Amino acid sequence: MEPDDHLTKGDALSKHQKSELEMARDELMSHIHRCGVLKATAEQQTEWIEDTVDYMGERFPGLSPEEVTELRNIGTRFCQPVIAHGKGNTAISQTDEVSESDEADESDDAIVAESEENSDEESLVGAA
Repeated sequence: MEPDDHLTKGDALSKHQKSELEMARDELMSHIHRCGVLKATAEQQTEWIEDTVDYMGERFPGLSPEEVTELRNIGTRFCQPVIAHGKGNTAISQTDEVSESDEADESDDAIVAESEENSDEESLVGAA
């Protein structure tokens, strides 16, 4: 008995083939990288995504309207990552910005604490 005798040919193929949505998604990601969309303005990205997803809907006619919408959402989210694209934008530079923000917060906290101490001293002096 062969290892795959219990599978029909359709079952064996379906385990290795991508769905139309997966193929369209992969192609969209490839287009995004090749076309430099990540460096475009948000307005240009939106227009590009709309046009490209419309094209993908024609290229992959088996996609349902919901899948086309999902593809549009995937492309839009990919163009607006949490950490911005580009050389100057890395997880490390994002951490640096957070550290600077934390330092400013600590400075503000020190000023508030000093102000509270002065108020306490003034009230003690007034009570004496």
